[in-house]
Amino acid sequence: MLLDAQRLTVLDQPLRYPKKGAAQVSSSIVTLEPGQETGWHRHAAPMYAYVLEGTITVEYDGGVVKDYPAGTALLEAVGTWHNGTNKGTSPARVLVVNMGAKGVKNTVKRP
Repeated sequence: MLLDAQRLTVLDQPLRYPKKGAAQVSSSIVTLEPGQETGWHRHAAPMYAYVLEGTITVEYDGGVVKDYPAGTALLEAVGTWHNGTNKGTSPARVLVVNMGAKGVKNTVKRP
């Protein structure tokens, strides 16, 4: 299912765009092999994701865990550390659209 007029992230945060820097949008397709993780990271700007294949399990700071199977569209949490894992037996692919601003990192890895 695609998003329609979504105003909240997966953790019920209001959608807000960065106030500094010129707006910019970028996209990529992320592939996680079985057992592979994204590593703990967070986003400073809104990120739309659509799971193309497989299922991604995401653990958020605070112990919240959510599964996103193929066909799921979501606005990822902003400013919250999280780690995605492919716990399946085949590759998982996700279309990622970052809605950021010049000078704002789309993804920040946890030190």
